[in-house]
Amino acid sequence: MPPSSDPPSPPPSPAPLCVGWTLGEGPFFLIDENGLCQPLEAPERWNRPDIFSAFAADYGAACADAGFLQALPAGFGRHARLIALHGDTLVLAHERDVEPAPRDAVGYARWAFSFPVPPERMAARFSRHDGAVLKTLINRIEHPKNTWVERAGIVPAQPEVSIVVPLYGRYDFVDHQLLEFAEDPFIRKRCEVIYVVDDPTIRAPVFANLDTWWQLYGVPLTLVWGGRNRGFSGASNLGLSQAQGRQVLFLNSDVIPTRSGWLEDLSRRLDDHSDYGLLGTRLLFPSGGVQHDGMVFEYNGKYGVWLNQHPGKGLPPLSATAGQIVPWPAATGACLLGNRAEVAALGGFSEDYLIGDFEDSDLCLKMQAAGRSVGVCPDIALTHLERQSFGLQGSGDFRMRVMLFNAWLHQERWRPAIERHSVTDAGAAA
Repeated sequence: MPPSSDPPSPPPSPAPLCVGWTLGEGPFFLIDENGLCQPLEAPERWNRPDIFSAFAADYGAACADAGFLQALPAGFGRHARLIALHGDTLVLAHERDVEPAPRDAVGYARWAFSFPVPPERMAARFSRHDGAVLKTLINRIEHPKNTWVERAGIVPAQPEVSIVVPLYGRYDFVDHQLLEFAEDPFIRKRCEVIYVVDDPTIRAPVFANLDTWWQLYGVPLTLVWGGRNRGFSGASNLGLSQAQGRQVLFLNSDVIPTRSGWLEDLSRRLDDHSDYGLLGTRLLFPSGGVQHDGMVFEYNGKYGVWLNQHPGKGLPPLSATAGQIVPWPAATGACLLGNRAEVAALGGFSEDYLIGDFEDSDLCLKMQAAGRSVGVCPDIALTHLERQSFGLQGSGDFRMRVMLFNAWLHQERWRPAIERHSVTDAGAAA
């Protein structure tokens, strides 16, 4: 039997996984120095080209999925032995000290997602192995208690709407938004605009620009800095905690209004339809095609998860009736209006998701669980440049695996509601 198991060397912290390789039928067991035993059963496996090249002549196709990833039981010790049962004999295949994984959620994800478990098996991996570990690490994130707030101009004493805009990576879109806000009397005189700085690398220049923006555009501004990067949910919730408006609008920094009066129309519509708890708008690509007109849930059989989909994305927009509200299972958080006290009572956006994705549909499902509807107003359209700074959080395989983790977590929490919506949507389509 060949030597087995060659786990990498991540930074110190308790190890939730054993990662390595095996060949042969086994069975195999992981045993610590105290005799705690974990059978190597139903591990997630993948192809190791180096192992295949070295042993294919002896093992043939059995080398195809030599790599393995196996959850360790709680309380597993500091030294691991890989034991194989060969006939009636126990064989020590490999042993080494445990080298713990990173403690922070993103660091752990970058380490753990580097093991190339095929994407179509990631949902099963999260259920069987390290999904609970990653959830625990996310929930352990502690935000600094101090919040820095600076204002320019006089914010209305009782704003109709608080506009909360997180800033990450880029802040040049602020000028484009403020140029449009300045031409809108409702926003300039009856709303408060809160930019939440969510990136330490742009904190200094953004705060340095505060007075300049006020002098150029005449829109009262509030800047908030929470001491660290919190992600979309955390930044939006920080802005919500500072908001004074009767309603709150969550807005992406790359969403640009196209006409004056749009927010006043949206605000009045929410007031006039008390059965709705959240209202979104139509969002268009700069080319004019639809980016968002509402969201549905679609099961992806390949990956084994429910995904959020935007029907009609990229197509020319359909005609819209003035004053219309179209009910949807969910709406994007890129432009989403609700009553501030009601949204705050629901806890705002969930901060349980990794980096981004699914926080908006999570909030929509929370609102519906509280007995309120979610809708989109297709006659109110804004331009969305879409994810201009998102690539700064990672791309490629890592980004894909983050999305799959968030989809898995989303469906773990909301599967019955998601499935009810899918039945309703199918009936409506029929």
